[in-house]
Amino acid sequence: MKLVVDVGNTTIGLGFYTDDNVFNKKIIINTDTNKLEDEYLASIEFLCRQKEIDFLDVKYILFSSVVPLLNEPLKNVFTSLFKNASIYNLEPSKKYIDMDIDNPKDVGSDLVADLVGGKAKYGYPLLIIDLGTATKLLLIDQNASFISALIMPGLKVSSDSLFKKAALLPEVELANATSLLDSKNTINCIKHGIIFGHVESIVGLAKRYEDEVGYKLKKVITGGAAKLLFDLLPDEYILDDNLTLDGELIILNQEIK
Repeated sequence: MKLVVDVGNTTIGLGFYTDDNVFNKKIIINTDTNKLEDEYLASIEFLCRQKEIDFLDVKYILFSSVVPLLNEPLKNVFTSLFKNASIYNLEPSKKYIDMDIDNPKDVGSDLVADLVGGKAKYGYPLLIIDLGTATKLLLIDQNASFISALIMPGLKVSSDSLFKKAALLPEVELANATSLLDSKNTINCIKHGIIFGHVESIVGLAKRYEDEVGYKLKKVITGGAAKLLFDLLPDEYILDDNLTLDGELIILNQEIK
């Protein structure tokens, strides 16, 4: 069995795949830099046992992280739990996908996985929208090269910032957006403003990208907040919950050849 690990600022995703590269099981836990190594060990062990994961069956692990503070304790956790596994690190590199940008080493490992997974699963030209702590738009052009990215505050960051900075505005759960015309109370005014504003930002930026490159783009959305927006986006958008993990699997397979 193969395990790919995606350590993000909001959540940590574990994707388990069979030796034949078939998606098997997924575990998601919240990221907490204040959590001790032993606490992560207990949480991950418990969730793996719930999913009936055979710890000794995991032979290969790909570790991807954008939270350096957690790298060492989490690697220790995986080494302790999966004693038969070899661990590989996902480092940003042009060897996984062509990059026509200023500093390829600055690209987060999660975005590298998105790009690799997106290109393999959907072809190109392609626009990937990753809705995490930050919302990222990644453009793969008609020559299969990563040429541009946009980064803006994610949905939860936008909501939290408004709550913290505006004394009279309440904290709002971002769920079940209905209609702009249903914004008749403070909660809905904030919720719909953030959610529909985010939708229009994505659609507008995608259109601007198409205008600048001069051709249509396939569009796929992924990330923890993707399901909140998917039904509000045009039909051409594709939802892929496992894009990052699938991209990591492709990279892991390249590493263990």
